[in-house]
Amino acid sequence: MKLIANENDDFIKDLLADLTGQVQEAIGKQEWFDKWGVHYLPSLTDAHLLQVCNNFKDPGVQHYGKGVLFSKIRDEMDDIFCSLPAPISSLTTSAPVDMAVFYNPAGGCFHGECSVSLMNGTTNLVKDVQPGDRMALHGGMV
Repeated sequence: MKLIANENDDFIKDLLADLTGQVQEAIGKQEWFDKWGVHYLPSLTDAHLLQVCNNFKDPGVQHYGKGVLFSKIRDEMDDIFCSLPAPISSLTTSAPVDMAVFYNPAGGCFHGECSVSLMNGTTNLVKDVQPGDRMALHGGMV
């Protein structure tokens, strides 16, 4: 796929990002495929076939839905979603949840209480990671 990617073609680069990102994750583990990939892949396929922007996260579909009316309605729906109260959990939570936290195209997958290894040999909680911290990753560096 990288052979067809034109450095100047943002659409092709974003399609490649779809394939090497969420699509690869969706098929990366049987458990992930069974849980969400089985729904995600047809949704993404249909979005590209019909040329519709069906979410705010996948880079490839962001090239669709560029019209003024679509943008206006999308922005209104974004505001409505972010103003919704968080669902009431059957479990007790320690702090109220702001729905805007879930509305993040670069959304992380790490809980703040998880620990990470630093290049200097120490560990830190994810929530305490600061810009400039150097994470250790299987002997490498991020």
